[in-house]
Amino acid sequence: MNHSIDTLLQFLHWAGKSTSHNLEFVSDDRLTWKPAPTALSAVEIIHHVSGSLQAIQRLLDGAEWQLPDLPVPQTRSEAQALLDQSVAAYAAALERSRDHDFTRIVKAGRRGIQVPLGRAAGMPVADLIHHHGQIAYLQTLWGDTDTHAV
Repeated sequence: MNHSIDTLLQFLHWAGKSTSHNLEFVSDDRLTWKPAPTALSAVEIIHHVSGSLQAIQRLLDGAEWQLPDLPVPQTRSEAQALLDQSVAAYAAALERSRDHDFTRIVKAGRRGIQVPLGRAAGMPVADLIHHHGQIAYLQTLWGDTDTHAV
């Protein structure tokens, strides 16, 4: 049993479920709202984390890192579906990768940084947790101070 993968899967499932749940508390008129011109809106955050999960999934499946060509979701249900599908596919790729050599060096990201596969595998999960916090912060900017995490 690979405890590192099990732990990564636990964080992935929690962050995916909680982020999707938090979208329920973003009003329709706030889904595309940005606190600054260079910031991401809630649906752009989902687009970003889903692309990250899918790009690293390619590495786990033995292909080269490449950002997928995903449309930015326009509705809450589209965003939740994209996130849920990306999390499920990434979880399946992690399960398939249990016998991989996680010390193997791979190229990841737009700059092609070279990192061990194990580090690359954790990057989109950490990114999802980070952006879960951003959505929660956006909610506080709108006056919602309740905690909606699951």
